[in-house]
Amino acid sequence: MKPVKIFYGADNYTKRLLEDKSRTKIEKSFGACELFRFNALTDQKETLLEELLNVSLFSPSKLIILSNADKFLDKEFRQFLKDYALRPEVTSFLILELEAEKLPAALRSFPSAKCAPPYENQMPAWIVSEAASRNIKMSREGAELLFFYCGRDLMLIVSELRKLSAAFPDKKTCTVDDVRSISTSHFKNDIFGYIDALIDGDAERTLRLLENLLRYNTEPLSIVGTLKWKLQQMITSRILMDKGENEATIIRKAGFRPAFIYRGFMKRIERFSLEKLLWLYDELQQTDLNMKSLQVGPELLIEEFSFKFLSC
Repeated sequence: MKPVKIFYGADNYTKRLLEDKSRTKIEKSFGACELFRFNALTDQKETLLEELLNVSLFSPSKLIILSNADKFLDKEFRQFLKDYALRPEVTSFLILELEAEKLPAALRSFPSAKCAPPYENQMPAWIVSEAASRNIKMSREGAELLFFYCGRDLMLIVSELRKLSAAFPDKKTCTVDDVRSISTSHFKNDIFGYIDALIDGDAERTLRLLENLLRYNTEPLSIVGTLKWKLQQMITSRILMDKGENEATIIRKAGFRPAFIYRGFMKRIERFSLEKLLWLYDELQQTDLNMKSLQVGPELLIEEFSFKFLSC
């Protein structure tokens, strides 16, 4: 391994993977490798250099990782790195973690790797592949929902996959329901589960999820805002369906993301006519006004609207 490597970009999961590979490579050459971590925001540059230049007392080699290294990159430090990289034999190796999305021109002579998550359209496939590497068979829909919950945060996604593996060790395929059941970020605040239950006409599940939302201090106005957005989607979809538009057009114009939500969603809303949807939207607007005027407790108002929705 080269004496100095640079990993740049915002994705910490990729950085950890590359650092583990680097340490493994060093251990193959030296038999053992002591690991040190420094942070340029809290540690002194002199302390880092002292550790780098001193021989380890406990191991034949060492790997030093400097996070937020952008803060140390003055002219003097860059020259030190260039000189250190030219040393013929070293037993101390340095990895610089940069937050910058682009590699600074002054550092392009060093081995480097960009650490970024896959693009959005690649994320579900990445999740399926990562799950498979952990002996989890993940449905495409489950992967899309996990991406919807976690975004491109690979650390969070991997954490959720570990929970899936622990919760369903013998399951053949992990589905949307499995993902929803273990996802920490949505367990307490599953506003989309509440809306799904409303659309399904499942009164028991609707009220249970609404109770959870309110218990964990989800703002009623936030619930109303999300309901408005979802009803607008439903109205747009209903209009386009009635016009005979194709699936791709409806997904694009109604703003479904991920796309699989549309496919399950459309089966549910067939029972809602455009007139019913417009009536529900008017009722929701009135609920919103009543909340803001504080005439009645907001929790009671959102519960009343839920019953109106369920009655359709």
